Amino acid sequence: MALKISSKRTDSKFLVKSHEGLEDFSKKEEWEQTHRISLMNNQLSTLPETLDCRNLLTLLLQRNKYLTSIPEFFFKSMCRLQILDLHGTNIVVLPSSLSNLIYLKGLYLNSCSELKEIRSSVEALEHLEVLDIRKTKLKLLQIGSLVWLKCLRLSLCNFDVANYTQAQVSRFDLLEELTIDVDYLGLFVEESPVWEGSLTFHFAVGYHDSAIAHVLESIDNPSYNILKLANGDGVNPIIMKVLTKTNALGLIGYKGVLSLSDFGIKNMNMIFDCLIEGCSGIKTIIYGNGTSKAVLEWLKNLHITNVPELENIWQGPVHVGSLARLTTVTLSNCPKLMKIFTNAMIQQLIQLTHLRVEECHRIEEIIMESENTQLENQALPKLETLELIHLPQLTSIWAKDSLEWPSL
Repeated sequence: MALKISSKRTDSKFLVKSHEGLEDFSKKEEWEQTHRISLMNNQLSTLPETLDCRNLLTLLLQRNKYLTSIPEFFFKSMCRLQILDLHGTNIVVLPSSLSNLIYLKGLYLNSCSELKEIRSSVEALEHLEVLDIRKTKLKLLQIGSLVWLKCLRLSLCNFDVANYTQAQVSRFDLLEELTIDVDYLGLFVEESPVWEGSLTFHFAVGYHDSAIAHVLESIDNPSYNILKLANGDGVNPIIMKVLTKTNALGLIGYKGVLSLSDFGIKNMNMIFDCLIEGCSGIKTIIYGNGTSKAVLEWLKNLHITNVPELENIWQGPVHVGSLARLTTVTLSNCPKLMKIFTNAMIQQLIQLTHLRVEECHRIEEIIMESENTQLENQALPKLETLELIHLPQLTSIWAKDSLEWPSL
């Protein structure tokens, strides 16, 4: 549809031939005067010696795995190019004509595992904002003059051996996003203090293919520090150290823990968003026993899905101030969950705005009468939306039918 709409415009010409098994670059008459070209996911092994595309803004050549070289003058005429994506190719060198791309804003070279050299003077790329060199053989020092970058994505192998210190990154003082892929999180956390500074970090430990986990990356606040732990086991001091600086936590398929409390509840004072998915050992979210003051007082959003052994959200006392800023709770596919709110817990939920409960087959009451004998009728004053989906045992929301629900 996008191509159909763009074909009617006189000021924009697109050439898109992706996943077509192309072995040769398109014919000259197809790419002349083109504004955007996408030949990604093909079988290209060579490119034209020169490409006269003076109007070209976007060039996407990613995942052409047979592409091993770029002609020296290939970029010479692309003076307006803004986006260049070569990731997943097997190029070894970037040619000197790269310096002609003076308006380039985004350069994606990630997973070019053979790339080890840039022949051009990178200082010419004075409008470049986003650079991704993860899983390449380029060294950080080779792009060190690009001090105006806003987004820099690296792997640990891009640092000089035994020299990946804060000093190597600190020169990029306009950075808004720094991504560093590491094979072993502990080594990076212990040896490089840059993650504890003013930069935002996104740490992902372990592989997952969860779709819902991406909710952590679409959080409204781009300055959140994010930690995702996928398919791991148990607790170690490195994780507990990172948690003290974490704003959004995701546990996906994690084993060896019975609750969040196992990570040390005092380490989670800065958590605003929490996602728990597919963690087969978790039986409760928080153990209140052993705490002497408010916990999770900054938590705003709690999402729990596919946790088969979950029996309740909170066990034990709930100190005043705990969960005081919680606005959203979603619970889905928790077959053993029988109760959601204890009396002590519901009294603290003065900001709860959205509650969604789905596919929790043992729940009979949303607010259990036996757990909330002293519940005041002004409870949950901010609740605006209540979604109850496929709860076959549900008999009531609140048996006494006395809540005022002023905001519902």
